[in-house]
Amino acid sequence: MSQLWMPIGFLIFNIAIIKCDKLCGQLTEVNKTEINLPKTLTHIWNPWRIYPKAKVYRGEKLTNAWNFVKIHQVRGLNDTIEEMKAFMDLNGCFFIIQGGAVRDLVLSKFPRDIDGRVTCDMKFLQHLCNGRYGRDNCHKSSSQSVNLQIGNGGDEENGSIMFEAVDVVHWNESYEVNATGLEFTINSLSLYEDPVTKEIYLIDLLNGLQDVCERKIRITARRNQWKTWASARFHKVYRFMKSESSGFIPADEQNRQFIVRLVKNTFDLHRLDFKRSFCHNFLFGYFSYEQDLCFYHRPLVDERKYKLEKYIKQLRNDFDQDFYENKLKKTIDEIYSVDQ
Repeated sequence: MSQLWMPIGFLIFNIAIIKCDKLCGQLTEVNKTEINLPKTLTHIWNPWRIYPKAKVYRGEKLTNAWNFVKIHQVRGLNDTIEEMKAFMDLNGCFFIIQGGAVRDLVLSKFPRDIDGRVTCDMKFLQHLCNGRYGRDNCHKSSSQSVNLQIGNGGDEENGSIMFEAVDVVHWNESYEVNATGLEFTINSLSLYEDPVTKEIYLIDLLNGLQDVCERKIRITARRNQWKTWASARFHKVYRFMKSESSGFIPADEQNRQFIVRLVKNTFDLHRLDFKRSFCHNFLFGYFSYEQDLCFYHRPLVDERKYKLEKYIKQLRNDFDQDFYENKLKKTIDEIYSVDQ
């Protein structure tokens, strides 16, 4: 008889830990045709029905882990992630967790950075956000941006475990596109909570669970579609090096070479995307394309400095010294001195 697993959260040097086993090998695949979206969403495409290779999993450890994680607050807000989701759901913006947070949960890490997908119009969501949380907690990186950042950098609260600001985009940005519109397989997992049974399901559209467990970075599209993949929301390209610096490895040399060549050949065109990636991932701020500015509030504590050092080391490994010094480092120095 298996021992009942209960998650325990604590901090070590400001790093949030979930004391549990990884979920790799701990999940049971279920019949995806039996899992349905709420009846109010019959007009919405069901992603695990559309993607032919999609799989749906559940497990007691998964449910316990998410039930522990969701009761923590979003930085800058009075709401927990559970309360934020309930507010959105109540107002016709059905909210589902997708991306790196699910990857981290599988690997037994507290997912400090949450991405979500909603079924409502983004202008309506902005209106809801402004009314409940205030304009200072509802940011867009530009007037043309498809994402809304809910929460803020705020001051560090000692001894607390909190989510960073939540990035939200419309449902169709992830679930009504083909593989060229997605990012990397390790960030393609989703968590779906059945509103009636409260059962938690892990949604795997593109075999991302296996890549997470094997710690492999893989482009979601077929190789002959990589250029098309890169043209959709280019800032996702820079998450490749971030993932490498977090202990993941390229699925193969072709994946790595394509990303490196792409970054070098198009850097001047996509310099602001690189800035946005750095601002969001390492300074925990939000980036304004229109002002070319990174807004962040807190100095880097030891945990973030360590992550940044690993990222800089990875950039040096992937790119030659001339490109690193004259392109990458020079651009980073415009918002943060890596030598400080």
